[in-house]
Amino acid sequence: MKRKKENFREFSSKLILPFLETDMDCITKIFQVLEREFGLKRGSRQKLIDLGSGDGRVVIHTAINHEIEAVGVELDEYYYNLSKKMVKKMKKKEKRKKKSLKKVRFKKGDLFEFNLKEQDFIYIYSFPPMQNYLKHVLKTAKKGAVIISHGYELQSFSEILKLKKMIMCTKGSGKIATYFYERS
Repeated sequence: MKRKKENFREFSSKLILPFLETDMDCITKIFQVLEREFGLKRGSRQKLIDLGSGDGRVVIHTAINHEIEAVGVELDEYYYNLSKKMVKKMKKKEKRKKKSLKKVRFKKGDLFEFNLKEQDFIYIYSFPPMQNYLKHVLKTAKKGAVIISHGYELQSFSEILKLKKMIMCTKGSGKIATYFYERS
């Protein structure tokens, strides 16, 4: 019986939050803003979590380029396994990145069940309908944590989040926004 519940969760999560990849140029720009304006320090003890990490690109970028602990949470079995395989392959192929890749972890699980009290940076690419279920998770974030919402503004969170910055990135022939919030 539990297996059916897990299958339904994975199926319904794909409807609420399908895999939407963040363009690498956007990721680079996002992290430049985090360093310049939000105190991200290379090689520090800071931590980032990607809620719904998909193929793991944000998590891997964080560890390799900023050398901080990065965790990806993914419910979908395919993307969870893909992320782990990518890191394993990179460790074998690129020896110089092996140390940084030790800071990468992926957890198979439901992003709506995570406690964010130890995270300094929280990344999410969410559709607005999904956000109704996100408030209780973001309430667990520590004061001062930076929440990065790619693609969509986090609406109805003004009692716990303060919008600090918004940037635009080029995506294909269009533009996409990224919002930076601080947990108050």
